[in-house]
Amino acid sequence: MKKIFFLLLVASLSVGALIAQPTCVKDAAYTIQNGQIPKAKLQIDKCIGQYSENADVQLMKGNVYYRYHMYEQTQLEKNPSYVVKQPDAIIQADEAFFKALQLNKDVRPINGFTPVEGQKHCAQELEIIGGGYFNKQNYDEAKKFYTASIRGYKAADNKASLGNVYYILALIDNNMIIAARENEKKAQEAGDVAKQQEFEKMQKEYDVSLLENMKQATSYRSPKSSPYEVLYERMLSGGDTVAAFKYLTDGLKYVPEKERYELYLKQINHYVLLDDTAALQKSVQDFLVKFGETPENVAKVSQTLTNAGMFDRAADMLLKASESNKDNLDITKGLAYCYFFYAIQYQSDIELYMKTRDLAKMSEVQKEQSKIQQEAYKWAKKALEIDPNDPESKEMVNQLKAVLGDVE
Repeated sequence: MKKIFFLLLVASLSVGALIAQPTCVKDAAYTIQNGQIPKAKLQIDKCIGQYSENADVQLMKGNVYYRYHMYEQTQLEKNPSYVVKQPDAIIQADEAFFKALQLNKDVRPINGFTPVEGQKHCAQELEIIGGGYFNKQNYDEAKKFYTASIRGYKAADNKASLGNVYYILALIDNNMIIAARENEKKAQEAGDVAKQQEFEKMQKEYDVSLLENMKQATSYRSPKSSPYEVLYERMLSGGDTVAAFKYLTDGLKYVPEKERYELYLKQINHYVLLDDTAALQKSVQDFLVKFGETPENVAKVSQTLTNAGMFDRAADMLLKASESNKDNLDITKGLAYCYFFYAIQYQSDIELYMKTRDLAKMSEVQKEQSKIQQEAYKWAKKALEIDPNDPESKEMVNQLKAVLGDVE
């Protein structure tokens, strides 16, 4: 008896809910059930004109407009010459679902999606449309649709999709910066100062947006490596090593193992900056174990060490690798690069002894520098023999010839 009473109560509540709704909402609901989507749109358009602040009407509009968007997409797939009559249907659907929720958080549909479900499905469609514009390099439209998808994904608490959307928005900002930089250059060549300043301003605005989108992407644990890499470098250049290291460690936690290559290299660089020898040694070892002790990887690690001024360590690693990779361009160029910059380090001492007129000391240091420059020349020349068209090797050989004179 109690069960029968409960079912009757639920039924009476459902009927009550239907009675409370405007008739036009029920008409649109039944029309949708019959598959007459264009007719349902006409009905809800008339209904919304009368009841724009009614949660049930807004919810029905969201459901009708979502279905109308899908209906037009189907027509377009069947016939590419079909002209879409309501291009913003999916945006209007999303706004209607959102407004329904604002008007009444407990509103429920006769049939179709709840406000949160509707926003989630709209977000997916908005992201797909944004992707289409992105592929066509129409970045303004792409940004509009990707941005519109954020609200729906937040309503559905879809962190993975939010991380991806913010990452794509950062890519759009980056492409916009490149375009603005090219336009600035053209304006400069044309002598148009006003336009040049306009494009400079645009670059700064897009850069601010890029950093914000990168931060949002990492806050939602984006599996893409570049947001963590960019933010690491930006924080580091700003002197905030703590924030820099946090982005680095987050990247190494959330980015898939096979895509952490650059992050591991940055980790090696970070331990160099901290002068943490034990952590550096472990980081180098982990990198070579994970990605293989290939000539390319050894050259990459040694370049990081060279850039940090750890020339002996870099040279030792490269010389060991060269024993089994005698004609490898990466290793050979790495040695030339290492010795070239190692020699430059002696310049400050030479200038000091010149200033203090300690000619004996200056001559001694010059001889040491010359020996290292000759090593650099030897490896740069060998690199050029391996690849006669390599521009970097050519440049290094020419520079060292000018310094050393008749080294032959």
